[in-house]
Amino acid sequence: MELADGTFDVALSRLGIIYCPDRGQALAEMRRVLRPGGRAVVASFTTPDHNRFFAIPIGVIRRRAHLPPPAPDQPGPFSLGSPGVMAEALRQAGLDDVEIRIVSARLRLPSAAECVRFQREAFGALSQMLAGASDVERTAAWAEIEQGLGQSRGRRASSRPPS
Repeated sequence: MELADGTFDVALSRLGIIYCPDRGQALAEMRRVLRPGGRAVVASFTTPDHNRFFAIPIGVIRRRAHLPPPAPDQPGPFSLGSPGVMAEALRQAGLDDVEIRIVSARLRLPSAAECVRFQREAFGALSQMLAGASDVERTAAWAEIEQGLGQSRGRRASSRPPS
């Protein structure tokens, strides 16, 4: 809630900061609008090996579309996921008393086909990554993604990074 002085008790980024080209500036702005004692809450994914839901499609699409791996500081779903990266980014933005909590959040869909349908509809970036591929290659990529998701079905999809 915005307070009378234009500050906020809580600033929330639910999977937004990970896509900001200038993450430091975005976090500093979150800090700027907080009242003294206010809280910044930033949600992110952990690492690809702990998020098959995104890692499988991104890996298949990158390979089939001949896309290079992301640069280390490039925005993306896993950009804050490695141990220590988010805490350091928050501290550099002037936030203190940083606490990181890893929460396992499972998305259950009835089938791998339904998961692919959901991903195609909800995540335009995946389709954009395939934009330069032929129709045949796009169809093959989505089929491979569905197969990969089907194979990972039933295994526990933890979002916790390794200790």
